[in-house]
Amino acid sequence: MTERQEHHLRRLKRDFDELVDKKYRAGALEHGGTLMDAGFGTILGYAIDEAVDQVVYLLTLKSKLLTVLEDSMNEELGRAECGGIPHRGETKPASSLEELRPEYPSQPY
Repeated sequence: MTERQEHHLRRLKRDFDELVDKKYRAGALEHGGTLMDAGFGTILGYAIDEAVDQVVYLLTLKSKLLTVLEDSMNEELGRAECGGIPHRGETKPASSLEELRPEYPSQPY
C-alpha cells in the first residue's frame, strides 16, 4: 500500500477506536446489563434498529449534499443559465433502489 493509504488506515483505526469506546459505554448506560448476556433476538433487534437509523441518516445526508451542490451550481451559473439543473424541491424521488446506488471509483483509496 502507499504511504497515503497507510496514513488513511491509521486514521480510520484511531477514529474507530475512539467511536466504538464512546458508543459502547453510552449503550451500556442506556440499556443497562451486559450486551454479552442479551439474547439473540434482543441483539438482532438492536442491530436492525441501528441499520434503519443508518439508512435514514445516509439518505438525509445525500439529500442535503445534493441540495448544497444544486445551490452552489445555481449560484455559479445563474438561474437563467441552469439548463436541466432542477431547483430546490424539484428533484424527483428515486423510483427504485437502483437509482440510489452510488457509483464507486475504480480505486477508492
